[in-house]
Amino acid sequence: MTHQEEAQAMMSSGGAAHNAIIVPFLENLGLRPTVSGDRITTGINGLVIEHLETQMATMPTGGEDDLWFVSWETRSFADGFPVPDLVTMSGNGPRETLEKAVRTWLAVTFPALRGLCDPDFLGADRQIQLASLTGGEFLDWKVFTGEQQFSGDGEAALRRYFAQNPDFFLVMNTVTGFLSQKRPHFIKIFLRFSNGQNTFGCSIDGQKSPEAEAEIASKLAGQSPDIQPFQPEGDVEFRVFFALRPTPSAPDPELQQKLEEQAQQQARAPQNRGLRWPWKR
Repeated sequence: MTHQEEAQAMMSSGGAAHNAIIVPFLENLGLRPTVSGDRITTGINGLVIEHLETQMATMPTGGEDDLWFVSWETRSFADGFPVPDLVTMSGNGPRETLEKAVRTWLAVTFPALRGLCDPDFLGADRQIQLASLTGGEFLDWKVFTGEQQFSGDGEAALRRYFAQNPDFFLVMNTVTGFLSQKRPHFIKIFLRFSNGQNTFGCSIDGQKSPEAEAEIASKLAGQSPDIQPFQPEGDVEFRVFFALRPTPSAPDPELQQKLEEQAQQQARAPQNRGLRWPWKR
């Protein structure tokens, strides 16, 4: 079967091609997924994965194999909240490239969603302490994440940078604006440094966030006192995904004192809708 025939067969099968990757992955985790059309009930309470669309394209390389591009679009439901996502990958064939896209999602996004829905799963806890004071109520925010995915010869420099400057802080100012909404929140960050050209992407709760993207650009350029500038050493791409879950409770005493001091200082500011305070890793 040629690559073109393989791609046509995969496209006509709907979600069957991605089901064939995801279902064994979940079973290997000891879960019992069930499939209904394009939807996979994962076996985790409150977590469903739905295939929306797969697009494929080719580009001649002048060699034996063309370069394939696959865009895989999915929508999960975590605790009843929709979490749309789109992963685009390139590779040497349609099946290989689709598997690359799906496995990227399984490594980067799925663990965070599992952490949000499964209280017994501890593998996604990033140990970032985050709290808010909104409407007089203290909220602790549990932050879940999956794999930090790096690719490219500039990986080592970016890893060193994030060891000193946590990736979550790149969008901290924007994210705090969402913490007045007492519901789970979902943040996806994408960075690309290539031949002197930088691309920064961020979506929050399934919507592209120009404000977060501008914050990333500003902080990486060294225009914020909160985080050091980054100087690429080669080409690199980076992906990470966060899921935040609010829990009504008092934060630790030191953090609670900080929030209460802010509340007292800003009590006379009528435009203030809530106080948020990032603390430590």
